[in-house]
Amino acid sequence: MKLLFLFLAAWAPRVTHPVKDAATHEMLRAVSQEHDRAVREEARDALDFIAGSLDTNLVIALPAVDTTGWSDADVERHLQAPEVLLQEAAVRAAGERGLTNAVPVLTVMLRDSDERLRGAVCESLAQLRRGAPVVAKLLEVEPSVRVRAKAVTALLAVHDQQARRLLLELLGHTRWQTREAAVQGLQGWGDRELALTLATLLTDPNEAVQRAAATALRELRHPGTERALLDRLPAASLAVQIPIIEALGELHSVAAVPSLVDWVKGTNDALGKVSAEALAKIDDDRVIPAMRHVIYNVTYLQMTTRPVALRVLRERKDDALADRMVQFVTDQIVPPPPMAPGPMYDSVEARMEALRYLQKFGTAKQGARILERLTETVPAEMRPLLAEVLTKLTGRTYRPLPDQDYRRYFVESLAPNPFPLVAVPGVVLEELPREPRGQQE
Repeated sequence: MKLLFLFLAAWAPRVTHPVKDAATHEMLRAVSQEHDRAVREEARDALDFIAGSLDTNLVIALPAVDTTGWSDADVERHLQAPEVLLQEAAVRAAGERGLTNAVPVLTVMLRDSDERLRGAVCESLAQLRRGAPVVAKLLEVEPSVRVRAKAVTALLAVHDQQARRLLLELLGHTRWQTREAAVQGLQGWGDRELALTLATLLTDPNEAVQRAAATALRELRHPGTERALLDRLPAASLAVQIPIIEALGELHSVAAVPSLVDWVKGTNDALGKVSAEALAKIDDDRVIPAMRHVIYNVTYLQMTTRPVALRVLRERKDDALADRMVQFVTDQIVPPPPMAPGPMYDSVEARMEALRYLQKFGTAKQGARILERLTETVPAEMRPLLAEVLTKLTGRTYRPLPDQDYRRYFVESLAPNPFPLVAVPGVVLEELPREPRGQQE
């Protein structure tokens, strides 16, 4: 029975899309508060459909409430309407028209139980640049992450000393959602000196707040936060380590290089990739050897790290690796993971980075080796770049082949196809040499 209820709850918004009566509207708003995320999203999509803001190819969306004919007095009157749809339209109209005399009513509406209405009020207060104290009070209790984001935007729009002080006070709130929102607001304030205060939240009891603080430090790029980032890095969770590493990269932290090199050489691909991207921004002699280690000690555990390493080697002009790049393009160089039948080609991204390296540093010798050693058709997304590289290295014009031509697309046959769909390696000379006429006969 519970499964049946969940099924009906998830599909009810889709069934009732074309219905615009008040009862259905209230039902959908209630369903949009369900604990099940999928059910909430379906209900919110239905509400967007009814409001006319959801693109769909099923039916024509019904028009939204048209406020263009309303006077300012009508807007203020509809703020007290019993229908929440009219209230929301009036709230948005008040913000668009700059009706500052509506602010007292709008701030009271922040206590409404309807999430969409509270979000619309925050958006209007942002347009009016009013209501900072009440919006900050909302952040202390607001359960919706979407409304909290709009409330932060409203405080940033006000952007006065009072709003700044309120956000700083919220950093010490007992509720982690409030502290997270305050960090995000101060990140967008535009004052780099705030980074020194936010650095203290790297050790907050809640992981989400730590992550928000690390993300803010990445954006603010204050040199005085480097020590705090380095101290927190070893003990942080993976979700927090990633923005910390990104922040250290933005700060060009030479002190972080040993840890970053270890992660680039390690088995955690998420940390390896972000560490390689951070090392790309740091001028240090240990960067190139670390990237070389990645491309000469290939494992299946570094599939997203290797493309970054290949790019860094090209950008650092390490021009002695052309033969190894040919192997990335032509050979199955990735050792098999457990239970796999055999070695694999590297990712398309890595092979394309190898081609870009050859495009910059390769010679005719490497071009000939690519043509000789490619025994399988390369993926379609590689073919345009492969054609460009071969054209440059060999001096002959190549063009990429599509997966199918128009004849094979429109003509079907039950007979076996005697020819492969795409010739190896997936590119062909633009003009093939012709045989003498007599030899053709």
